[in-house]
Amino acid sequence: MSDSLINIDTSELLITTFLYILVVFIIILPPSELITAGFSIQNIFSYFLVENEEITFIRYHIKRISAKCFIHSLLPLGYIFLLLYHCNWSYGIVSACYSLFTDTPIILRFIIYICLLIPIVTSLIILQWHLNDCYRHPIVRQLRLFIQPNNQQQEQTWHTVESSINTEFRRYDKFSCGSATSNVRCYVLDSWILKCSMYHVNIAQQSTVRVELDDAHDIHLQETNEEVTLSTQYLNILIKSYDPRIKTFYIRLKATEYDDLRGKLQANIENVKNIVVRQSLSDLFLDDFRRLIVQNPKYRLPLNQQDLDTCIGCLQTNANVKLVKNCDASDIGQCRTCFCRPMWCLECLGKWFASRQDQSRPDTWLQSTCPCPSCRSIFCILDISIIEF
Repeated sequence: MSDSLINIDTSELLITTFLYILVVFIIILPPSELITAGFSIQNIFSYFLVENEEITFIRYHIKRISAKCFIHSLLPLGYIFLLLYHCNWSYGIVSACYSLFTDTPIILRFIIYICLLIPIVTSLIILQWHLNDCYRHPIVRQLRLFIQPNNQQQEQTWHTVESSINTEFRRYDKFSCGSATSNVRCYVLDSWILKCSMYHVNIAQQSTVRVELDDAHDIHLQETNEEVTLSTQYLNILIKSYDPRIKTFYIRLKATEYDDLRGKLQANIENVKNIVVRQSLSDLFLDDFRRLIVQNPKYRLPLNQQDLDTCIGCLQTNANVKLVKNCDASDIGQCRTCFCRPMWCLECLGKWFASRQDQSRPDTWLQSTCPCPSCRSIFCILDISIIEF
């Protein structure tokens, strides 16, 4: 290097540059451990964000995107300060800065100019976003596309759409997928589909979209100690609006979340590529569980107990199973007849049975026993009888 830099050659400069790029990468994409410890832009600048995502979703993400863009644009300046640290300071800081822009190689000088230009341009863009009630902010530009024509005197604004999204986002029954510590998280509300990424929020209205299962792939996890290969299937769901102004985007989720997504969407998920969605281990067990229970002896209710209560597990269907010892004689084995009033449906009892088993040995579930969720009497699959009238 030239005389303006002290004790640093080309190889050392490359190492320093590589280390700084690594630090920048960690700041932009922090690992989950740092986020959990509170070292994230959202936590550090929580005073600026002020709003809570659960209460004011739109305002929160307007500020979040602006804060992230601004902070990330300042990171190249850190590289300039790193170069200044190696400059000759004997003639003062002004001389050191001047030599950095005049005595360095042309390529390095070009990089320095780019590092200075990035935060200036980004600051001007962010300032433009927040002028005139955030009129040009990317999120607000999307919200304006959903303004419905109104014949009344009072004209709708993007705040009307903002209020609708904020209200639905506060509800507890929304579908969400994506890690809490990741940079991409998706939400399906009663009327809206939202995808939040690092610098953008995709918004689509449920009533105007076509949903398609586009792709599926497996991520394999190898447990070398037990020589067991586990895999998780991930699905890519295409969200395409009938309005050409709304950008198409993808939702990525686990196959185990697929049924929950279908239950929340208004439109049917088209599977034109005939992609096979793998069921979860619990779903596979429930299929075998139902098939075996149907073969068991039925239980006829006494005449004075013809009215069945609602299942206390799901509160949606009536209780339809009774635990009666069918596997052996009444005095043989650990299974016992349950004297509780029927309080569970077949689906919920199957989920309870699966949850009480050894999760690392699913091959033993059908042969295992389980305590009654109410009185703790031991029963096996042969002791579950469907109620008939």
